[in-house]
Amino acid sequence: FGGDKDIFGMRRGREENPFLGLRGIRFSLEHREVFKTQLCAILRAAVHGHLHLLHPMINDIHEFEAATGILEEAKDDLRKRGLDYSDSLPVGCMVETPCSALTLDLLAEVCQFVCLGTNDLLQYLLAVDRLNPQVQHMYMPGQPAVLRFLRDTVDSARSLNLPLSVCGEMASDPIYAPFFLGLGVTDL
Repeated sequence: FGGDKDIFGMRRGREENPFLGLRGIRFSLEHREVFKTQLCAILRAAVHGHLHLLHPMINDIHEFEAATGILEEAKDDLRKRGLDYSDSLPVGCMVETPCSALTLDLLAEVCQFVCLGTNDLLQYLLAVDRLNPQVQHMYMPGQPAVLRFLRDTVDSARSLNLPLSVCGEMASDPIYAPFFLGLGVTDL
């Protein structure tokens, strides 16, 4: 869910700038019981197939560790209830903010993989709301600073042996496929 959506009436009113507000992991950590229920469902489903858990919009290691704590609580709840669940679920984080991209070395200590979320990352890099018709023409994925930032982030993940995939509009755009392939990205 994006920052502009009301999730089942759980928002506390309209936020002035929802894309910088309570969304992603921030929302999950604010609504721990809902988050734990989701994690329990994922852990149980992982018994029946190959799943990876990807925490959204992680900004720093503390948010990831808080989410991991709730994941451990979910495992403990399932164990106490005698329900089957996967205890070997790979856990990663979305890199959707410049902060997380610039601290991949720290995140690599706690997560097993990352996914570069180009939609939000570019909005934050360019300071442009891509959905706002007044400024969306300034949302330019091919802007040199964006391409350099993405290159540096991919290089950082590679140097850390941290598996990286790319998602978002850039990942689905055939114009940028050669760029990502040239950087060594194998998962779009």
